[in-house]
Amino acid sequence: MAKRVYKDIKARKRDVQKAILKAFIPFTEENMLLAYKPNQFFNRLEYLDRLVELTKANRQTVQSTISRAKRAGLLKVDEKGILQTTWRGKIKTKVRPNKKLRKYLVIIFDVPETRRRDRNQLRAYLRANYCEMVQKSVWKTKYDIYDELLEVIGDLEIINYVSVFLADELE
Repeated sequence: MAKRVYKDIKARKRDVQKAILKAFIPFTEENMLLAYKPNQFFNRLEYLDRLVELTKANRQTVQSTISRAKRAGLLKVDEKGILQTTWRGKIKTKVRPNKKLRKYLVIIFDVPETRRRDRNQLRAYLRANYCEMVQKSVWKTKYDIYDELLEVIGDLEIINYVSVFLADELE
């Protein structure tokens, strides 16, 4: 019985974190729920109250989850002081990118074995953004993730090992 309660608590914490991360991704359902009063959206008390209502967690849990997410690099504060979900946070939420391309964005990488962790993070990012694996180190997508992909490559410091192309598919 105690084991089940512990599992329920862990699952609840994950759900609260996921809801908070999604709340700061534009056009997600959670973000739209928070944005029903745009002029008050970024008033700290207003969006915290809305997050408490959305997650059904208490205020302290929401505040500490936001703090932990910031420390873990899942949320960041931009230059205007607005919270945003980082690419690492988007991996956890598995939110589909909203803009499609007419061509394929092809990502080819050859990250050395000594940088395995970075390579695995890149693959996790590609999987989370609905990219298709052509080969282990060749991926393609119809979603416009180019700008965010450059941010990921820059954060992981693997720019020398990655090439990105825009391509048509042959019939």
